[in-house]
Amino acid sequence: MNPITPVFEKNNIAICFSTDNNFVPYLAVVMQSLVHNISQFNNYDIVILEENLTDFHKKDFFKYSRENVSIRFINMTSYMESYKDVWYIHNWGKKWHSLSVYYRFFIPEIFKEYQKVVFLDGDIIINIDIAELYNVDLKENLVGAVQDFARNIKNDAIAEYSEKVLDVDRKKYFNAGVLVFNLKKLTKIKFLDNCIKTLQEIGRPKLQDQDILNIVLKDQVLYLNNAYNCLFWSILHGRSNAKELLDSELYSLWEEMAKNPKIFHYAGSRKPWSEPNLEYATYFWSYARQTPFYEEILGRMIDFKISQRQNQNIFQNYPSMFFLNAKKIIYKIKKLFSKGEKRKKYKMKYKKVKSIIKEAKKFKKNLFKI
Repeated sequence: MNPITPVFEKNNIAICFSTDNNFVPYLAVVMQSLVHNISQFNNYDIVILEENLTDFHKKDFFKYSRENVSIRFINMTSYMESYKDVWYIHNWGKKWHSLSVYYRFFIPEIFKEYQKVVFLDGDIIINIDIAELYNVDLKENLVGAVQDFARNIKNDAIAEYSEKVLDVDRKKYFNAGVLVFNLKKLTKIKFLDNCIKTLQEIGRPKLQDQDILNIVLKDQVLYLNNAYNCLFWSILHGRSNAKELLDSELYSLWEEMAKNPKIFHYAGSRKPWSEPNLEYATYFWSYARQTPFYEEILGRMIDFKISQRQNQNIFQNYPSMFFLNAKKIIYKIKKLFSKGEKRKKYKMKYKKVKSIIKEAKKFKKNLFKI
């Protein structure tokens, strides 16, 4: 692994993203928001970690280069191949997640010659000069991060998993979408090795790299102001009774973040580029209009709306669950009290209707996640 060196001699603000070809248009919106808020007195050293990104896409990113803005790409194939048997992505997470989420494990190795670097997800909007975040004093901590707002709502399953499986207090569990890495400290603790080892031990982490980072960096985190990673989108648009799940302290925090979100994070399965009518989606679209990918983003949104309508029509064609469950019971009884060929026939029918019920339940669950 060959480390890179800073591009600028003075006021070098190091920023890192990770992406794949599918996420490029949305990362371009993040980039647009970043360069819109930069200062002429700082230099911005931007590095994008990728695998097999097309030259066509790279060319569009170079449009954001300025005298004080450098953009470089690092191909992660060789890094990822070294641990190809370790990586894990949930099937339900493949819509928005790819193996690129694990690129951040390699950041201390790649940026070995740097003091600090800000890592940012591709589903955020930046409303400040990112140098403000970069210049936060991490003291002796390994990383700066924001407490995951969603883990503190009532009856949160991930929070319980965090405490029981990961051994991380829900109030200390952080979101990995906005991170400030203390690179000089991280290189001393064999960060990459610890991440790989922990991933192997956990095996199937619910929130993939984020779970692993919370374990490896436990008790060595500077918790940043929530405005640097406003996370209430996933609660607001992910749960029908969101505000009822918050205690008075969290609700006040929500209201405060909404007034001045320095970095707005569209975490969760619902995204502003698919559902522009949702509250706070305007932050995204105000910058999307200024990117070379605006038409592509619109096209994808239209495709999403068409597929959503088709899925709803398909679901309406499913037999009622009451009817299916009734048939399941009937076939179960008949196969128990039949013999020979009749028993085989009812056994096959029972299996078939059981499979249809399972498929219908799965389809309904996925449909209402959209």
